[in-house]
Amino acid sequence: MATLRIPKEGERGLKKLAALDDEAVRELASALREVSPVLSPSELSSKVASDTDTIPRRDIDDIVGVLLPLHLVRERRDVSVSEIAEDVCQTMDRSDDSELRLSGKERERFKNHLIELLHVESVRVGAKAVEMLFENQRTFADGRIVTEVRPIFGTNPEDTPLGALIVHMLKITYREDGEEKEFFVALDTSDVDALRKVLDRAERKTESLKAFLERTRVSYIEPE
Repeated sequence: MATLRIPKEGERGLKKLAALDDEAVRELASALREVSPVLSPSELSSKVASDTDTIPRRDIDDIVGVLLPLHLVRERRDVSVSEIAEDVCQTMDRSDDSELRLSGKERERFKNHLIELLHVESVRVGAKAVEMLFENQRTFADGRIVTEVRPIFGTNPEDTPLGALIVHMLKITYREDGEEKEFFVALDTSDVDALRKVLDRAERKTESLKAFLERTRVSYIEPE
């Protein structure tokens, strides 16, 4: 298996997980099983924290923050939960941070805890949904409209303008190949109306499909 690279924030979550005892891990796993799949780690942490008494919210944030990426790695590599858990342990074995280097029964206990949490189906589905949501060549990041008045002058520019146009500059920020890029589109009033109708239609499609999914008992994973 390829070497697993864990960022600093992920190492923090692994340390928090290693510090939990058996009872706390069982409580965390139970709370995770009760949560419907979600796209946002913060939303998942919030829901889990409301059903967890023994683990501080900050610790839950850090642990959930490392579980979701590990699920994605497992899906991409098409390996078992046990294999990805052992890969995590081997990466920790090589760490320069003494808090991450576990041995003996401590290492085995941590690995078993990680396996138990990675087996939670709702977390796996949520992580896979995140990957599918952004599996596009370009993904919308942000939008902004700057509106301006463009005067129309006659032959003499010192005279009062003969008329004016209202132009809306739509700025679209998107992500492509890990980078944020942007482009601008000029809209007139009729264009704004046409765009609004397109978005309204998309909302109606969403409500229709949500109702269909509810009838078929397929969970709708809603973005924040």
